[in-house]
Amino acid sequence: SDVIVLFAGRNNVYSSTFADDVLRDAKSVETFLRPLIKRFLVVSVTNGRYEGYGQAEYIKILDCNARLAEAFGDRFVDVRAHLFENGLEAAGLTPTQADLDNIAAGRMPPSLMRDGTDSIHFNPAAYAVIGNYIIDAGLAANGWFSRI
Repeated sequence: SDVIVLFAGRNNVYSSTFADDVLRDAKSVETFLRPLIKRFLVVSVTNGRYEGYGQAEYIKILDCNARLAEAFGDRFVDVRAHLFENGLEAAGLTPTQADLDNIAAGRMPPSLMRDGTDSIHFNPAAYAVIGNYIIDAGLAANGWFSRI
């Protein structure tokens, strides 16, 4: 059976109605697709390499993710927390000092981010971690997939 994995909302973080908009949109997508596709996951909004503890965007992202988790329960996959807590190890990367500094400040480690000025998109190693985590914490946890 098909599964919808909704990984959206990041670009709206600067809106004053960010969490409301993301929650409304996720529910709307689910409502629209539910007659056709019964399996639906919602992935957390991730913060970037410059958004950390105490910053308005960081606080808004955590609030949004808490609301998504409440609304979608076991169909919510907290990729943000997984990347922050386990991403480097899961990617097989040794943390750099910049990674450790960012983690200490609540920001995503640069070793998981695209190079250059892009502060919100991940690199291929991080996307592999994200994909595997969605499989394990979303698909397999809901009984929709087995790696066997």
